[in-house]
Amino acid sequence: MSNNISIQDLDKLLKANEEGTISLPKPEMELIQKWKNGETIDKRYNSIIKLDIKQLEEKNSLDEKLDNEFTTFCENAKTKSPQEILNSAYEITVKEEIKDSLKSMELYPLEVSALLKQKDILSEFYHDWLNVDTPLGEVLENSIQESIAMVTRYYKSNSKER
Repeated sequence: MSNNISIQDLDKLLKANEEGTISLPKPEMELIQKWKNGETIDKRYNSIIKLDIKQLEEKNSLDEKLDNEFTTFCENAKTKSPQEILNSAYEITVKEEIKDSLKSMELYPLEVSALLKQKDILSEFYHDWLNVDTPLGEVLENSIQESIAMVTRYYKSNSKER
């Protein structure tokens, strides 16, 4: 193993692929398995594997960011009066749905990067969804996808300006 790619990293990639966290092409999975088993692999594949590891780490960071945002929102809600908590129950439910949907979606690396840079994703997506004014479920996912596209376009335009 060379260039700081550990067996643990390879195991994480294979596990994430198996769980559906990331989606690796079959030839790449076979290559990782061979490398993990000690076979010598052409050095040009190092960058591919490193990119996969980076994408997995970013996806995990996004999942953690979403969990933290939701936990912070819920903890803040607990400091409110019982009536205020009841009034925010709908928002809590929708934000949890948004969080769970985002965590289970297959996102492009650019989308993940854009979401990682975005502040307060759950609130923004919640307000985007309120503007659509549709019931929870499949339509929520459409609203989320539209919000992702908007955040990604903004991220790309800001990246070009730098």
